[in-house]
Amino acid sequence: MKTKSKLKCSLIAIAITSALMVSTAQAKSDGEFYAGIHIKFGKGIKPTFTLGYRHANVDSDSDADGGDLSFRVDTGGDMSLLLKAFKGSGCTQGEVGAGYDFTQNSMLFTGGVQSHHGNVGVDYFLGDNSFETHAGYTSVSCYKNNTVIDPGYGGYGYGDA
Repeated sequence: MKTKSKLKCSLIAIAITSALMVSTAQAKSDGEFYAGIHIKFGKGIKPTFTLGYRHANVDSDSDADGGDLSFRVDTGGDMSLLLKAFKGSGCTQGEVGAGYDFTQNSMLFTGGVQSHHGNVGVDYFLGDNSFETHAGYTSVSCYKNNTVIDPGYGGYGYGDA
């Protein structure tokens, strides 16, 4: 039991440290809190709510990479904490990461794609060796030319400052 508590504390410490990392001088750093709603498929169909923090480094070519720390809860009460790394273009990034499933008290691995306000992915749960897919909406927009695009302009560069 003590090992599980140490594992939880270690994951939370790693997640917080990664989310607060400082970017390099060559890239603009951007951090944002976000929210999302997804539908999970696999162990039934469940609406899922996500709250998270995303830290991005955006270079002069609008390529983005960084870390993402999020907490998910679904309508069935399942909860998980995820730490992901992402890399890609300004509007589409691949994501890979790991997390902790509080319902099964076990680790999970995740991968997916974040695009302009959309997210799809798959999770693998070590506790019961099962897969679960998800798709949905997030408040994460695009990154462009070292500036986060104002979502009020549709996220496609209209009205850039």
